[in-house]
Amino acid sequence: MIAETLTLTRLNLRLKRGYLAAWLIPLWILVAAFPVAYQEYYPTLASRQEMQEAMNANAGTIAIYGHIAEPGTVGDMVTWEVAMWLGVLGSVMAVLLITSLHRRTEYDGVGELQRSTGIRPATPAAAALTTTFVATAVLGAGAGVILFGLGAVVDEFYAAGALAFGVTVFLMTFAGALLAELVLLFVSDGSSLTLTALVTIVASFLLRAAADVQEIDWLNWLTPLGWRAQIVPYDRDDWSAAAIAAAICLVGVVAVMTAERFRSFGSALVRMPLPKRTPDRRVQGMFGLHRLQITPAVVAWLAVLAVLAAFLMAMSGSIQELVAGEGATGEIFRDLLGGTAAYEAFIGYIAQVCGILIAVAAVSVIHGLSRIEADRTLDLARSTGLRRGTPPAVIFSWALIVAVALVAVLHGAGAFGLWTQETTVPEDYTTLAWASWSQLAAAWVTLGFATAVVGLRPQATMATWLIVGVAGTVALVGEIFQFPQWAIDLSPFSHTMVNAESDVLPIVVMVLLGAGFTAVGLVGAARREVR
Repeated sequence: MIAETLTLTRLNLRLKRGYLAAWLIPLWILVAAFPVAYQEYYPTLASRQEMQEAMNANAGTIAIYGHIAEPGTVGDMVTWEVAMWLGVLGSVMAVLLITSLHRRTEYDGVGELQRSTGIRPATPAAAALTTTFVATAVLGAGAGVILFGLGAVVDEFYAAGALAFGVTVFLMTFAGALLAELVLLFVSDGSSLTLTALVTIVASFLLRAAADVQEIDWLNWLTPLGWRAQIVPYDRDDWSAAAIAAAICLVGVVAVMTAERFRSFGSALVRMPLPKRTPDRRVQGMFGLHRLQITPAVVAWLAVLAVLAAFLMAMSGSIQELVAGEGATGEIFRDLLGGTAAYEAFIGYIAQVCGILIAVAAVSVIHGLSRIEADRTLDLARSTGLRRGTPPAVIFSWALIVAVALVAVLHGAGAFGLWTQETTVPEDYTTLAWASWSQLAAAWVTLGFATAVVGLRPQATMATWLIVGVAGTVALVGEIFQFPQWAIDLSPFSHTMVNAESDVLPIVVMVLLGAGFTAVGLVGAARREVR
């Protein structure tokens, strides 16, 4: 089995080399860029200690990032913020990777092809785990090497801290993938695999936030994202905690491989009892059929966005004093949020973050057109007499409906989060309405661009994720890293409105561009031959 696993692992790495490069390189750039920004805003240890005290006294930043270790060196700040981002984003990379290499293959025909070669049933799972292990180890090793190299210019960096940082990133991300794999043992619906796996990251983040806010140290052991607070690179460099985390990962690997011996192909480990009689499904044409197909994923998106929006908006009260404060801390938050009005800036920023997720959800729906071409379902649909333009129009319509529904959830859940804060005033709800619904323009133009790509050249479908990722990154950190203003303005996510006086021209331009992209994509999809 070892030889089979290594052979399939090499194939997996070859097939996913572009995917891994698209994730690893930006994350390593993030690691290299943040220490430089810290030294620019906080050139002395005294200024960093001021920031450390302010952040550790604020419930909002504790919930999002956790605690900064004393005395607040550049290494402490890197562990506080960069390790959090690498833990979350690296977990997303690892979760999507392991899901696509293992459970997803059981529903797209690849798993059957693999088994037809005579490999053992557990080999695909072992190869997926090995591939994910390699990917997360490379991520952690690269981060550690970068910080070790920066030690030549940052006096507060040292070799043991860089090594502990890399190990921490590896353990958090690999354990995140293991957690998702364990949860997916109980999922049999192929259409909800990816979203269920991503929900485990959200749950891990929320549990870590609760542990830090309530100062329940042992609770951090229950979530991979909380292991950073146990190892604490550049402070404690606790190798005993790292060893415990590694042992937990080993137990997780054994649990997954043991469960695979008892799980049937294409089904859950434990089958949930079904009702004796289920109501008949009324498909009512392709529109109704596509609704049935995307419902599980859409429900998961709605739930994730509702929890995230309510949670982050509830932090507005504690963030207010930081944004309005004097000194470097207030300056960096104003640069991050792009404004000086505390509530308006923070509400707009959270709406911007959620707007990126809304665009991702809408784009994932329109990618369904490429998928039904690849698996030949589109041929079957056309054989029933459907017009060429019907499938693209139906899928685009549902993508737009999903975007509108998610914006409505952002507005409603965000309002609930604001309602929980005593400092909220009526004007804040108006700001939320402007900020929420202006995200629809960004989702519209992003969806239109993806429709044009899928409609004209479906082979380039995955490139749309790169565009969304770059645009989102520029919008979120462009101000802090002082990107050119034209680059920030090019991102559709940089134009969140917070009141009636906000510039409406970018919204109009995005609406027109989105309409043009959509028309080109739908016409192109209707006229070209199925690939």
